[in-house]
Amino acid sequence: MNFHAQQAYCPDEAEMWRAAVALNNIAAYLFQRHCYEQGLQTIIDAAHVMKALSALSESCQDPAALAAFAQDVHFRLQRANHCLSDPHSSNDFIDVVVLTEDDIESTLEISPSSDSLVLIRVEKDIGTEQNSESLSSDEVLTAAIILHNCGIAHLGVSRIRNDANQLSRGLSLLQLADRCLAPCCEPALQCSEDSVLILLLQIIISQAMVQGLLESGQRDEADKFLSAFHSLRGNVQQMDEYFYGHNRAAAAA
Repeated sequence: MNFHAQQAYCPDEAEMWRAAVALNNIAAYLFQRHCYEQGLQTIIDAAHVMKALSALSESCQDPAALAAFAQDVHFRLQRANHCLSDPHSSNDFIDVVVLTEDDIESTLEISPSSDSLVLIRVEKDIGTEQNSESLSSDEVLTAAIILHNCGIAHLGVSRIRNDANQLSRGLSLLQLADRCLAPCCEPALQCSEDSVLILLLQIIISQAMVQGLLESGQRDEADKFLSAFHSLRGNVQQMDEYFYGHNRAAAAA
């Protein structure tokens, strides 16, 4: 697999997002190959690059800071590509399902009681808003996906290590991913195609929270997220019916 590390070397905001996405996708691939420790490190690197992006606009006038940032990103991409060329697979097995934004709706068929861990590849290009202080909707969704995947990676590794700290970190990151989507859930965005993707991502996060909370013995909290899971699934079905009726009416016009 060739993720073209050099494409993300330029210290430009759009390229930095692409670097974070490349690291995210490499991590998902490594988990598919049972390289869980390498996958965890790679998705942590993706989250690090994404977080560092928030400081990029503040340091863009400082050539030294910009060069250091670019060098750090390049190092993380090189490390990820080294993992691809020298994978260290585990004898342990975690049931991992890797989806893209286009087939994310298949998560509606996954039972909330399933042990499967869902990771999401990002295949759409990031549309950054030039000279904007706020993130574009694409950036928000991508940030939520990376945070979700980072949480899932911690959950997966916690199963192998039997490590409560890893499990706790995973749950915290999943909750952060859910909060990241909050700005996208404004009433003005309801009944849009993007809102369906947001709801599907929230369903995946809720399912993962149920898994992690049950594994940590927090059954009451798990029941709350299970209720949210079913409610969100109902909302997606209603939206599907809305778009089906809308498209059918438009075709008849």
